[in-house]
Amino acid sequence: MARKIERIDAKRLYTEELKEIPEISKQLRVPEKTVYRWKYEDLQKGSDWDKEREQLRTTSTIASKKIDRVAFVRLEKMLDEIAAGAKINPSDVYALRQLILSANAFRKGEDKLGDILLMVNELINFTSERYPDKLESMQELLTEFGDAMRDQYGKR
Repeated sequence: MARKIERIDAKRLYTEELKEIPEISKQLRVPEKTVYRWKYEDLQKGSDWDKEREQLRTTSTIASKKIDRVAFVRLEKMLDEIAAGAKINPSDVYALRQLILSANAFRKGEDKLGDILLMVNELINFTSERYPDKLESMQELLTEFGDAMRDQYGKR
């Protein structure tokens, strides 16, 4: 029974969370060969993990682009109203914020490596402004972290 649950989790991690098989293997504590075997066996039964993964990625991208367009139209309307001297209804601002958060949720995981590199860049900028004396000692760690993230997420 436990293997059945692990197998379902492996498929979910691969198709929905876009994790790679080595990462799934470590997380579920099962051999990589087992995860590859599950993937192959499911393919033989008509369940293509790669196809499901790509469909989810494509659907999420399309949805986030549509939400972006709606949010942009709302934002333009608000800016026009502000320029005309009107006051903005707080519920409209909240609705716009929710649209943006929804679009970001769909984009989650779209470019993990890019997101990580941007965050590390922000950390470097923050450190150089507030703690410049610490930056040099962090250099080796940041380089090693960057290499590890590139290995983990750069193969997409």
